[in-house]
Amino acid sequence: MFSPEKQRIWFVKNVPFGAFVDDEMILNKNGEIVESVRNDLPNHYAHVELDCHIIMPNHIYGIIIIVGAGPCACPNVGQPQGVCPYRVVVAGCGSPV
Repeated sequence: MFSPEKQRIWFVKNVPFGAFVDDEMILNKNGEIVESVRNDLPNHYAHVELDCHIIMPNHIYGIIIIVGAGPCACPNVGQPQGVCPYRVVVAGCGSPV
């Protein structure tokens, strides 16, 4: 059996993004990259705003707000082409909320 410290090191190195240790998520290098790229999204996409997020050991949950989305985001609300009357929020799972 591994000591708790060796178990912690093994989990942090061998899961995609990190591991929970004493109820705290410890990101490994991949997890740090995911967080960095996620935080940089508004610098690459002018109409993207970020809300809360959490990086789990093998996946990420987050809310991405698409401001001024086009008609594909709200196709059945009777708005003119290219106009969306509200923000479109896409949850971490990729489905509209």
